[in-house]
Amino acid sequence: MKPTVGEKALELFHKIPDTYIASELTSEQLTLYEEHLQDCYAKGRKSYGNVDFYISVWTKWERALGFKVIRPYFIARRTCPTPQWDQTVYRCHKDSGEIEYLWSLPSKEACEYYTINQAVIPPEEWGILKFVLQDNNGDLLKMAKQLNGEPV
Repeated sequence: MKPTVGEKALELFHKIPDTYIASELTSEQLTLYEEHLQDCYAKGRKSYGNVDFYISVWTKWERALGFKVIRPYFIARRTCPTPQWDQTVYRCHKDSGEIEYLWSLPSKEACEYYTINQAVIPPEEWGILKFVLQDNNGDLLKMAKQLNGEPV
């Protein structure tokens, strides 16, 4: 069984300083993220059978050993969730098996920063800025309602 992000953080915490690079932990987190996404997808297929469903990933900051650790929580659900801060949403297509990325929203504070500072956001962050602006103008909520078959 692969170590959890917390276990990996603890292992790196106990290493002699400067014996690892930050990308080591980032790479491990991305690997674990993909594994958890696939596990959630498999559980969702089992729970929801032959219908489209959604995966909502909640990002939580938890204290561990005196420093913050990012921990994603993966939740399969039948309906598209409404947009929330610290959330990423995927649509799982029953026919193709595709996991379609719909949106990501950062923390409330980050959303406020992006909104106020649109003109100075670097190009590599324009994707997140786009989602923040779509949330601000109601487009993400409208999309969620449409995907759920609700009146818009």
